[in-house]
Amino acid sequence: MKSYCPINGIVLLLGAVLSLSGCYKEVQKISPGLVKGGSVSVDFATPGIGSETEIVGRGADGERDTEVPVTRAVTALDEDVTVRIIAYRSSAGNPSAVNYVQDMTYVMRSGGLVPCKVDGNGNYEALDQSSRMRLQPGDYDFYAITPALPLADLIKVNVAHGVDYAGSLTASRTIADDSPSATVTLATLERQCSQLSFSTVIRNSDRIANIQPHSITVGRLTSSPVALRVGEGIGLGSDNGSYFFPESAFVKGTEFGQFFCEEEVLPSSESFSFSMSVTFNEAPLATELATGFIDLPFEKGKRYNFAIELKNDKILLNLQITPWNTDAVWDAPDVGEPPYACVVVGMWQIESWQVGIGGFFVPVITSGSWTVDSDWSSEMGG
Repeated sequence: MKSYCPINGIVLLLGAVLSLSGCYKEVQKISPGLVKGGSVSVDFATPGIGSETEIVGRGADGERDTEVPVTRAVTALDEDVTVRIIAYRSSAGNPSAVNYVQDMTYVMRSGGLVPCKVDGNGNYEALDQSSRMRLQPGDYDFYAITPALPLADLIKVNVAHGVDYAGSLTASRTIADDSPSATVTLATLERQCSQLSFSTVIRNSDRIANIQPHSITVGRLTSSPVALRVGEGIGLGSDNGSYFFPESAFVKGTEFGQFFCEEEVLPSSESFSFSMSVTFNEAPLATELATGFIDLPFEKGKRYNFAIELKNDKILLNLQITPWNTDAVWDAPDVGEPPYACVVVGMWQIESWQVGIGGFFVPVITSGSWTVDSDWSSEMGG
């Protein structure tokens, strides 16, 4: 019988351990960044949001100077704004349902995009930091839209009045297989809607003690909602829509007789109409102000500031066009130069003043009292 040697057993055990250690070292020699057929976790660098803003100059004869260049303002997205990012396999035919891969929603938090959940209108609901977009290595087209509206048929969204809609395309970005993660810098989001702002002003009138606006209706807008493919602008030509500002939309200002309201609307291609219901003093009935069609399109990415100004025996409709979220400055000297000058669109002539039972005055304005200013043209406005 062969005797057992404990020393031999120890030697064999050490050999096995060394052998396993060598295998482990061979595995470690493989770069931990290689995907090897797996997916890549993709994050997105925060995009800015911008719009084209034309600074209009005037020659000595008052004509529009078409040589003045278009300037472009880009700002950071506001906190809590939502963004939907859709990934398609890179193709000249995108966006295409055939090339759709994945989409995710994000919210701006502390200057960065964080995965989140949204409701059916694209509004933020809750953070979802456990989720990440994961893609196979390859070439992709990334479409981003804000707010994170629902995606229909993998390629479309419905945009309505009251939405500050913007979109961008970041095309032909390669997700490489040499790293488990990647960051894609998105192209600037471009605003696709117009911004309307209305205010009331009382000047040089000792007959008005107070006013109360009840509503404003803007007509001849693009019909709402409009369906469009991601990455496309809002098509114009369907100018039979309108937007209604109710009494609750008006915010009282710090100056006498001052009220404000504003909203984003779908742009229009040719003209608009305006009507307003407002009560002066303690009148039992509201005064109705209405225009005809005013030759002025509402262009995407611009803010149209209107002031309804009661001055002596007339009510003026004034206009300034400014960059997005830029308040009007009504006493600037030159049209189109920052600060932007006031242009008179037209006016309602007050034919007479009625005296109420309490001694208050009420302006009498007939339906045909609106006239467009003799110097007005859409070129002056835009």
